[in-house]
Amino acid sequence: MLASAFKNQCSAAAPVEGTLRFDGGSTDAGRVQVFLHGAWGSVCTQPQEARTVAAVACRQLGFGSATGTMRMPASADGPMWLTSLQCRGNETKLTQCLGADGKCQDALGIRCLACTGDACAVYTAPVTFSGALTGAGEVVPSFYAASAAPVQIEHALRLECARRLGPRSRVSPVNCDVKRYKTGQPDRADSLRALVRSGALQWNDAGILRRPLLAALNTSSPELGLIRQLYVCPRVQIVSDIDAAVGDPRRVSALPDGSSARAIADALRRDGLAEIDDYGLNISALSTVIDEAFAQPDPEITSVASNGASAATRVHLPALAPLLTNSTIIEAVRAYLGPDAALDGYKAVRLAPSASGVQNIAGLWHNDRAGHRLKLFIRLHDVDPRPEAGWHPTLVAAGSHEVLHYSFESYEHSRMLDEFVRSEYTVASLGGPRGSGFVFDTNSLHRGVPEGLFARTVVVLEYHSAAKCPVIQTLDLPIPCPSGDQRLLSEQESQLTTAIQPTGSFYGAVSHSAAAAKTETATMVPGAGRQDQCISWTNPDSSKAVPAEIMPGHVLVQTAHAQLRLAPLSSWASVGHALSARPGCTAQWRFYSFDVMPMDGNTVWLNTTSGREGICLLDDILGRVPFTGAHAGGCLVPGVPDAVFGGFHMLLTFPTPAALDASGEPSSTSSSATSVASVAPEVARLRALVLKHVSGDDGAMLEAITQVGVPDLLESVTRAATEPVATKQGVTLIEAVLSAERFVPHSLNAAGLHLLRVLLAERMDDARRHLAANHSAEAEALRPTWERDGVLLLDFAQYTSSRGTGNEKLNEVLRMAAASSLPAHTLHFVTRAVQHVPADPQYALHMDTFHSVVKIWVYPKNMTVSEGPLHVVRGSHRCSSAKLRWLYERTRSNAADVITEPSLRFDAQSSSGAQAAAALKATGLAPATPILPLPNTEQTIVIADTSALHCRGQALPHTSRTALRPMGAENDGGVRRLNPFRSIEA
Repeated sequence: MLASAFKNQCSAAAPVEGTLRFDGGSTDAGRVQVFLHGAWGSVCTQPQEARTVAAVACRQLGFGSATGTMRMPASADGPMWLTSLQCRGNETKLTQCLGADGKCQDALGIRCLACTGDACAVYTAPVTFSGALTGAGEVVPSFYAASAAPVQIEHALRLECARRLGPRSRVSPVNCDVKRYKTGQPDRADSLRALVRSGALQWNDAGILRRPLLAALNTSSPELGLIRQLYVCPRVQIVSDIDAAVGDPRRVSALPDGSSARAIADALRRDGLAEIDDYGLNISALSTVIDEAFAQPDPEITSVASNGASAATRVHLPALAPLLTNSTIIEAVRAYLGPDAALDGYKAVRLAPSASGVQNIAGLWHNDRAGHRLKLFIRLHDVDPRPEAGWHPTLVAAGSHEVLHYSFESYEHSRMLDEFVRSEYTVASLGGPRGSGFVFDTNSLHRGVPEGLFARTVVVLEYHSAAKCPVIQTLDLPIPCPSGDQRLLSEQESQLTTAIQPTGSFYGAVSHSAAAAKTETATMVPGAGRQDQCISWTNPDSSKAVPAEIMPGHVLVQTAHAQLRLAPLSSWASVGHALSARPGCTAQWRFYSFDVMPMDGNTVWLNTTSGREGICLLDDILGRVPFTGAHAGGCLVPGVPDAVFGGFHMLLTFPTPAALDASGEPSSTSSSATSVASVAPEVARLRALVLKHVSGDDGAMLEAITQVGVPDLLESVTRAATEPVATKQGVTLIEAVLSAERFVPHSLNAAGLHLLRVLLAERMDDARRHLAANHSAEAEALRPTWERDGVLLLDFAQYTSSRGTGNEKLNEVLRMAAASSLPAHTLHFVTRAVQHVPADPQYALHMDTFHSVVKIWVYPKNMTVSEGPLHVVRGSHRCSSAKLRWLYERTRSNAADVITEPSLRFDAQSSSGAQAAAALKATGLAPATPILPLPNTEQTIVIADTSALHCRGQALPHTSRTALRPMGAENDGGVRRLNPFRSIEA
C-alpha cells in the first residue's frame, strides 16, 4: 500500500471546474493554480487584496487559514485565468470572487495553515510591540528601510521578544521590544578586520558562522549591528532575533550527565542533528492508520502534490500519544530551542517511488527559510542510508545549523550546490530501521533524495519556540511557521505537551491558593477510577478544623506564600492552612526501602510548579518525591542535589480500618444512594466475564477451597453490588470488584470473592497473551517459560540499543509478559542502589497485588547471593490449588494488615523467604530461590511477575548492590499496570 496515494493521483479523473491546487511539489504553499476550461492556470490580485484572497483559497484547499502571501512568477506553461481578484472573505470558492480586466505581472502564491478551532488560538495570540516602534505594521518596513539606508549603526534595529512559559504559554500574549543599536559609529573597516583576525567573524557561501560571532559579541554590540546591516537581509535579522535563545550551552549542560536528553541536546548543539535508535512506538498501529489515509485520500486531511512527488496527511494518530509527552524529547528540545519550546503538530509524509529534483524542490540542498526549528522523523519502515539503494534517505550537512544565512528572501537564496556543501561539511545520510528516526534543526543545509525505487513513509513532528510563530504571522512574513500541512495540536493537547516544567523548588507555588476558600480539597492519586477525598486543606478560621498530626506534635501547613512546612500542633493557625484528615480517614507516614516506587493509591500528592509530587520525610527533613523524570520515586530535600531512592518516609492517607466492622463490611454509619439499576450493567459484565473465562475446572477448584460455588458467589455479589466499600469513598462493591484495586475488603471474601478476582484476572491475561497480534515470534517462543516460572532472563546487549535504551525487541517480550499493548515507548534505564538495612520491609515474602505486574531489573555479571538479589517462588504467579488455599486463609477475614499494607505479605509476621521456607513447603509451594545473572553475560535483564511471591534477599546491614531500573514512576518499575478486567483487545 506504500504507493497507493500516488496511484490514486495518477488514475484520478479530470478535475472539476474551479478546482485549486499548489503548483509544484509543495502540499501547503506555493503558486495558486485554478482548473478552468480544461487547463490549469495562475491567479493574481493586488497586494492590498492578497490576504483576503489567500484566506478564501486556503479554505477551498482544505486548510483552516492563510498565513502568508507571495508574489511569484506566472507559470510559463499555463494561462493567467483569474486577474485582479477581489474577495469579501466569506466565499467558499475562489471563482466566486470578483475579477477585473487587466493583466498581472506576478502570480499569487499563498501559504496555508491547517488549523481549526482552538488550535488556531496558538498562532493568533496577540503580539504587541514597544520601544523604538509600537505598530506591528511599522516593524518589517523599518527593518528593510534600515538595510537600504547608508550604513550607519543608529539605523540598525533588533527585536527582543519575551519568552512564554507555563502550561497556557502558547496562547498567552507576546511582547516584543524593538531596540536600536547603541550610537557611536565604529570604524567599519577596522572593526571588521579585528573580528576576522580574532576568528570571531567567519563565513562561507551560505552565510556567517553564528557561534564564534556571538561568543565574541553580545546582542547589543554595535559591531553586530554593523554586520547585520552590511551582510544579512532584514528577514533573517528578524528571525534570528526571535531565535536568540537557541543553543544556549548553559541549558544543555544543566541536563543530567549520561541522560538520553543530554545526549540528544549535545548532538543538536554540536551537529544540528541527533539520531534516535528506537522511539518505542507501536509502528504497526501508526502504519495502519496512515496507509488507510493515503489509500483513500480525503482532501480535508490529505494533500497530494500536484506533480505527484509527495503526499502528506494530517490524520489523527492515537498511537503517537506516548511520544507527544515523552519527557526525554521535551527536555532535549527545550534545552536546545529554549525553555518555552513546544510541539506544533505532526503529519505523515510519503515520497513517491521516484521523482526528479525538478519535481521536488526539497531534493536540492536548502535550509527551510524559517530560522531555528526542529523536525523529528519517525521511520515507518527500514530506510537504507545509501541513496543508490532507492529508499530516499534524508541528507543533512552536520554543523551547518550554526550559519546565519545571508538571505531568506526567495527560494533561490536558500538553495546550494552539492559541491559546495560537501566541501564545507560532513554529510550525514540518515537511514535506519523501522521505528527509529532522527531530529534536526531545519536551519541546517539538508535535502531529500527524490530519485529512488521505493515509496518512503515517515511521521514528522515540528517544534518551535512558543513565541516565534505568532510574531512571524503578526508581521506577515512569508515564512513556514508552522508548516501548514500538519495536524496542529489543540489547546488541550498543547497543555499536555507543556506539562513537564523545568525542575523547580518544591517550596515554590503549588496549585492550592492559600486565600481561595475555607476548605480546599488536596488532590490524591485516583483509586478505582475516582478521586479519594480523605484529606483537605483547612482554613485557620474554620471551627471544624481537625489538622492531621503527621509527626508528634506537628502538622503539615501551607503558608500564605504557598510553601509547605511543619508547624507545631498548638500554633499552626498562625502559619497557614493545615492538612486535615476527614472523618473515618487517617494520614500517616510509611517507610519505603530502597529501589521501591513509593506511589500507590493512597499517596498524597500536590501539583507543584515542577509537576505532580508526593511528600517525603528524610531524617526529619521535609522533601518532595517527583512522579516523573530522572528523580521519579526518589526523595529530594533542600540543599541536596540528588534524590535518595529509599530509606525515607512517604505521606499517605486512607480510611481507618476501624471504619470496617468485624466482618469486613462498612460500618453501619456508611450508606449508599446508588440504585440497583445503575450498577446492573457492571453486574452483567462480571457475570459475562466469569462465564467466558472461568472454566468448570476453575469453578470446582474454588468450590473445593471455599465450599461456595461460583454461581452462588455471583448471586451474593449481585445482591451486595450497590454497597459502599469502606476503603474507597463513593465506590460501590461492583465497581471495586472490577477495578485494579489491590484488595476489596468485604464479608464475601469468606465466600471466595478475592480468589475469584485473582483467577478471573489471570484467565483474561491468558486470553490476551494468546492473541498472536500482541507479540513477535521471538516473544512467543519465550511464553511457555514465562507462564511456567513468571521469570525471564535475557542478555541486555541483545535487547537494547547502542545507547542502552530498550528497543522494540525488548518491548515485544514485555508486551507478551504483561499481556498488554504496553510499553509503547522506549525504556530508559538508570542506576539504582539498594542499601541493606535491618528489618527492611522488602525482606518480607509478599506479592505486589492480585493480578500480573511485570517488573524489570538489569543485573551486572558479578551479582551474587551475598548481595541480596531478588528471590522468587517460581510458578506462584499462577493460580494453583496450593496458592489459592494459602491466599484464601490470608484474605477471608479481612485482616487489618491485608487492608492497609501496600502489598500482600505471606503471613502477618512478615516472614522472609528463608523464614517462610517450612510454611511454603507445608502449603505445597516451592521455596523462594535467588535470581542470578546469566553466565558469561555482561548484563542480564531480569523480568519478573511480582504477583508471584517474592522478596529481597537478605545481606549484611549497610552493604549495597546496584542494578539498572526503568526510569520514571509511570512504568511501575517495568510495565505500567492496567486494569486486568479491561477488554481483551486493550
